[in-house]
Amino acid sequence: MLIKIKNLQCQGVIGIHEEERKAPQPIIVNMEINYNSRQAAKSDNIDEAVDYDDICKQVSKIISDSKFNLLETLAETLADKITQDKRIKKLQIELDKPNAIDNAASVSITHFVVPR
Repeated sequence: MLIKIKNLQCQGVIGIHEEERKAPQPIIVNMEINYNSRQAAKSDNIDEAVDYDDICKQVSKIISDSKFNLLETLAETLADKITQDKRIKKLQIELDKPNAIDNAASVSITHFVVPR
């Protein structure tokens, strides 16, 4: 099963420049979470499923509490938290920072994780 979370709107302090450190700025999160959903589908029980609402809450909290310099550090931190759920087989997380540089709509990074 592939769960896709699209355009999760978050706010956090991220960046290396002084003006970026003064106030939270928008960070848009897109994720693809692959897990074996057979047991959840059979039981129809949320306790057997990867709870995407809970994941979104965790991601939003980490971002709102963060004060990282690099998107890479934030992505790794988020991936470490999300993949604590051992049912997750693959994770792709994209962090999009609107208006990060002049003459571009945004800058984004994509982090791929295959937990062991």
